[in-house]
Amino acid sequence: MKKYKQHRNADTYSHCRHVTLKSIWMIQRMGIRADMEAVIRGAMLHDFYLYEATAPGISPWRHGWTHPETALGNAERIFYLSPKEKNIIYSHMWPIRITHIPKCREAVIVSLADKMCAVEEALLWSRRKTGTS
Repeated sequence: MKKYKQHRNADTYSHCRHVTLKSIWMIQRMGIRADMEAVIRGAMLHDFYLYEATAPGISPWRHGWTHPETALGNAERIFYLSPKEKNIIYSHMWPIRITHIPKCREAVIVSLADKMCAVEEALLWSRRKTGTS
């Protein structure tokens, strides 16, 4: 996952780690009862698609639309996943993928954390790395 670029200045591994830490922070900060193991595993595997999203022939729309299924398939081939972990991976692009509905609070948390982290990585991390404010 470290060899595939994610949002501007993050690789996929760094992004998944960021989403994991943001999810944990949200749960602790808001006092939410959640299955932490499912959150951690689901967040770390939510973008386990294992290809370069900017490769020729892969449009941003196609990648955004199909990568949850690809990530879930890859994760299922390597790991045993609980139903919550599967739902976290499958539904993390909701509401963009309107039919991929989060069915547990853990999936909602990771989906929200993913959006927050994407914004931070695209906007804030680029400023920090370039030295602009």
